Amino acid sequence: MTEQTCSDYIYVFDTKAAACGMCIENNFLFPLFFLMSFIPFTIAFSGWVVAKFIYLPHMLEVENEKDIEWPEEEKEEIPYENRYPIEKALNDNETINTDLCSVCESTPDGIIFMKYNEDNEGFDWWGDNKQTSYKYLEAVSRKYVTIFRCADFYVDREDDVKKQIDREKELEEKAKMTEEDKKDNEDSDDDLFVKFKTNEKIKPKKKGQRAAIRGNKYKYCGKIKNFKLLNKPVKKVSEKKKMDFSSWKTMFKN
Repeated sequence: MTEQTCSDYIYVFDTKAAACGMCIENNFLFPLFFLMSFIPFTIAFSGWVVAKFIYLPHMLEVENEKDIEWPEEEKEEIPYENRYPIEKALNDNETINTDLCSVCESTPDGIIFMKYNEDNEGFDWWGDNKQTSYKYLEAVSRKYVTIFRCADFYVDREDDVKKQIDREKELEEKAKMTEEDKKDNEDSDDDLFVKFKTNEKIKPKKKGQRAAIRGNKYKYCGKIKNFKLLNKPVKKVSEKKKMDFSSWKTMFKN
């Protein structure tokens, strides 16, 4: 309010502040100008708070994560026949009941139910596809012994082949040592005797794929609908007691 305007209201109001208050109340442009100056300030202040305490710390964390060397994820899926390695299976279940223990597994050749048969020392399995591959049955049996901690039920064919190779190496080493001893004995004989050696051609052994001598036995027992998940309880038939004359007489006394 200008000095000239205030002088006009000096006779109406006691003080200059009262006159200015009356002027502000009747002036609608003042609140508009106040809001136009206050809103940008609040936006700028809130933006500074977000940038200072939220955005900048987050960007620092992102830069630190880039420096960390994360392990690369395996892109190739593990083939089914290589699942459930027998090395991870335990053998501490001494009270296993094979009649109640079974596994269900979805293989590339279909769904399979499997149990261990102690009488046959092998695995019984049920499935709608009778032509299920042997390598898939091996994986299911490894799952069985892994879950129920009975690794002794499983026969490791690869371990059997390794034992064959080690046994052959031992025999070759023994044979080599025997030939060396024999050669030393021949060299120590009397040099006066002339020895004629025949040209012997040693044929190398053909090294092919070795087959395991021992392996797991799998018995096909039918389709899935024939598999009984739980054994039905056997009803005990009470034996009929033979009644003689004395027991018949006591019935009437009571």
